[in-house]
Order: sequence, then structure tokens, then C-alpha cells
Amino acid sequence: MMKYILTISLSLTLLSIACSPGKSRVEKGKNPPAPLKRSIHRSRKLFKSKVHRDKLLRKAFKKKLNKMPSGEVRLDKRVFAKWIRLQQVFKDTPLSRWKAYLNKSYMNNFRVKVPPTLEKQLKFMRFPFHELFSIQLTKAEKRFRRIMKKRFKRMDKDFPAFIRLFIKKGFTGMRYYKRDKRLGGSTARDKYNKFLKALFYHPKWFIQHQGLFAFANRMFEYAFQPKTFSGFKRILRRKKHRPLIHLMREGIWYFLARIGWQFWHDHTLNTLAKLSKKKMEIVYIAGGTDIYHLILKGVYRIRIIDPIFPSQTRYYSEGWRYLIHGDRPDGGIGDKIRFTKGKKKVIMTRVYYKKGKKFTTVKLSTNKVMRLNQSVTIWLIHTKSGKKLGYYVLERRFVRQKDFKVYPDQVFLISFNELNFITTLKRDNWGIKPKRFDKSFQFYVKQLRKPVTYRMLRNIQRVQRIDRSFTFGSSIN
Repeated sequence: MMKYILTISLSLTLLSIACSPGKSRVEKGKNPPAPLKRSIHRSRKLFKSKVHRDKLLRKAFKKKLNKMPSGEVRLDKRVFAKWIRLQQVFKDTPLSRWKAYLNKSYMNNFRVKVPPTLEKQLKFMRFPFHELFSIQLTKAEKRFRRIMKKRFKRMDKDFPAFIRLFIKKGFTGMRYYKRDKRLGGSTARDKYNKFLKALFYHPKWFIQHQGLFAFANRMFEYAFQPKTFSGFKRILRRKKHRPLIHLMREGIWYFLARIGWQFWHDHTLNTLAKLSKKKMEIVYIAGGTDIYHLILKGVYRIRIIDPIFPSQTRYYSEGWRYLIHGDRPDGGIGDKIRFTKGKKKVIMTRVYYKKGKKFTTVKLSTNKVMRLNQSVTIWLIHTKSGKKLGYYVLERRFVRQKDFKVYPDQVFLISFNELNFITTLKRDNWGIKPKRFDKSFQFYVKQLRKPVTYRMLRNIQRVQRIDRSFTFGSSIN
């Protein structure tokens, strides 16, 4: 279990005032004070409010950018090259869109890609798997197209009814459960993976995976949102429905965690941008260096809590060390990152770095345990003219239970893969107990179109008590 060593209190309320000073009482005949000064000397009530406070951030925000030491300047494409190259932002595409893609190319791909072991389970789709090749759509293929148009339409209008269809039409059953058991878990799930890719086939990779991303979102919601959770539990408890559980688990895990860990949902980015404009701080749990798309979207109040293990560089962008500290003894105060894209083409300037005590990692993928320095790094985000827009605070440490206390000026963000390590009942849990969260708590999840509420977090854990294999984490230390 992960414990925290460094305690840093947070204070967005004060910072939001520093960024966007409001009205202030001014004596007649006197000039108003400078915006930053005015905001700092506001009513002391701000400091006595329930909103938490971050003295380091207050102090950092007072610093004048034009008096910072000259440091190293890097472009975004050097620091975030991996994210620029690999990350995609998917919109919530309607699944009924696939009605238009049921052409001959789709039929040929479906015939080739769906594993033969699934043919009997998919009998209700009435697809002609063994027809000879033809240039034009056959009568059987046209019948399949009519059936699937209704199926894709139902996915959008009534997803629970679409799930029930698999049970009613013979997709599940003890003989298929026993067959999957003989094949083994990974082999059985692989055939369902191939089926889903064939179901949402499109010659363009982006369109196909945007559809799979949307389908995985709907499956996750069906499984864990309160209004459909009881129905999902009934399916989960019956062995004969295990083939459907394999399909759902594979669809959720593979497209949101296994390959989906790097992708963003457009809904989440847009929502976080709106919240950032309202002076809300985005607390990104285990976010590492994953801030590129946040900043492009205008999210300028970011706090990341992450121990950043050197063994996990595959999950970080190339500039991860530079984001923590620079090469100079002071940690790189005055270093800059220039963004070449985005609405404002912002600049990040490092204004604070402090090394803390050492902490011990768990056993890493290198089979070693490391001693690393915890630290705090503060970057101010500003325009070319020096107008301060916000900040990026990187706390290099383990997350702890009290980090999840709900404040009115904060929202929580996490990636789908890391959500597993908050909710899992297995030994690789980070020592966090969701049942202790405030009932108003919710996570915005990088890959999901809707936030995960407190009740959904508890439902995820309830499912594990029924079936321990229904988890989604895949990363290593």
C-alpha cells in the first residue's frame, strides 16, 4: 500500500483571484492597486474558508516572470513528442452510424475476421459465413444488413435491450461456457476481441476505434451505473452467461485500458476546460506528464500527484525528467516550455522546485526496489505578454486517502487504467478505500464520456466480490 510523505495543502480559491481579479473598494481620488496586489490583500475571510490553501502556490504566483533567471527553453514537440504522435481525442460517435457502413467490404471483413468458434453463437445474426466470394451483395448479406441496421439503431436508443438480446438469442449457454473454459481465459477473450473489431469495422483506423471507444463506454455504463447495475449483476452470477461477460470485459478493458490508456474522450476535455474557466483545479491522480491535450483545450489549473517510477517511461512523454526538474542546481528555475499549438500558444515557466525526503517504491518491473526523492515542481502557465493563466503543479509522491477530500474548487481526474488501482480488492490496490470518500465524490475519467460517481465506484468493488477477474488494470510498475 502506498503512503504519502509530503503534505502540501491546496488553494485554488486564492489563485483564481490572482488570475482573475474582481472588483475592489478604492478610495476616491486614489488609483486602484495593481491586480495581483489587490487580489493578495483581499478579505482575510478567504483564508479562513473551508477551501484548502496552498502557500507554496501563493508565493509562486507572486513571482514576476520578467525577473526570473534565464533558463533552458524547449518546444512542446520535444517535451510531449509521444503524446503528439500517439494520443487521439475521440468524440462520442453514435453507434447507429455503422448502418451506413454495411457494404460489401464490411461483409468480406466480417466473414474473414470473426473466428469460426463464434459462428454458432452468432447464429441469431444470420450472417452467411460460408458463402462463396462475390462482387455484389448476396440476398443473405442483404438480410444480414437489414438485421444489423436495427441492431445498431438499438445500441443508441436502448443499450440494455441490446445486451439482453445476446441472452435471448442464444449467444450464451453452458456449452459455450464450457468451450471457453477449455480454451482458457485469454484465448476465449481474444475471439470476442476479434468479433468486436469486425462488428465495428471501417477501413479507416480512426473511425473504427472511435466506434469501439464509444461502444466500450456504453458497456461500462451499463455494467456499473445504478439504474442498470442490478441487471448486470444477474448476468454476472450465472455461469451460462459467462460468454457475454467475457465479451463485455474484453470490450471495456481492451479499448479503454489496454490500448485506450493513451486516448482522451472529447467530452471529458471539454468539460474540464469549462471547469478550469470557472477557476476549478483539476487534480489528476497518477497523471504523470499527460498534460498536453489539457493545455491545448485551455485547462490551465492542473495538479498531478504521481510518484513517477523510472521503470514506467513507456507511459510518460520524453520530457518527463525535464518536467520534474532541470539540469541546474536550483532545479531549473526559469526553464520554459513553449506551446506551438492551441488557441493561445501558451508558455510554461518553472518558478519553483524543491526536493523532499526519499521514499521507497514497491518492487518494479525491473525486479528492483528504488529509493526516489519526492519533490514539488510548480510551472506557471502564461501568455507571451506575461499574463498569468494558471499553473501546473507536479507532486512527485504516492497518493493517499486524504487527497480525495472533496473541496468546492477542485475536481478529480484519473485515467481508466489507474481507476483499477483505486477500486481493486486485490493486493495491487494503492491503499485507497473508496467507501471512505464523500458521497458527492466523482472522478472524471480520461477515456469516459461521463464521470464515475461514488455509487459507481462502490459497484465496481461489489462486482469484484462476485467475480475477481472482472477488473481492468493492465499497467506494470
